[in-house]
Amino acid sequence: VGAGGDTEMFIKKKFKNINLISIDNQKIKKPDILMDVNNLNFQDNTFDLVLILEVIEHLKEPNIAIDQIYRVLKPNGTIILSTPFALEIHGAPNDFYRFTKYGLKFLLKRFKDINIYERNSYFESILVLYVRLIRSRFKTDKIFGFFFLILFFIILPINYIFSKLIRSDLITTGYVCSAKK
Repeated sequence: VGAGGDTEMFIKKKFKNINLISIDNQKIKKPDILMDVNNLNFQDNTFDLVLILEVIEHLKEPNIAIDQIYRVLKPNGTIILSTPFALEIHGAPNDFYRFTKYGLKFLLKRFKDINIYERNSYFESILVLYVRLIRSRFKTDKIFGFFFLILFFIILPINYIFSKLIRSDLITTGYVCSAKK
């Protein structure tokens, strides 16, 4: 769900023996099927796996999408979902939500074996936010972002130590989830 991008290209190149179908509601993303995830035109129990990566924050009604995915997954089928938490607004004006791990658990409540992982540690999340200034439309922000990118690699060993010492999971740049139907 959500066509295009590096993940889709990687899957198509690496796993030639799978039947991958991409959907998106934007023709510019070049999906295999132009379709809205909130109205999946597939039969029940069709798929072994559904990937929905960095998409649900762009959906006005993400609960409907999750219900649709549940419907089209086979019994014991897997959903893998990722979404940002502490990151800049992107894809404006269609960036509607940020989910906590508790919100994600609620969205996935019909599923079993729910696993939710923080994408970054507390300290690393702060650094990532500074680095992402590179994406700003302002030149000075981009310069600071580039500076922090260089700094990030210089202090990588310190980041590792801080990530082990600072155990708080109250901030992350996002979450990756897996769950079974």
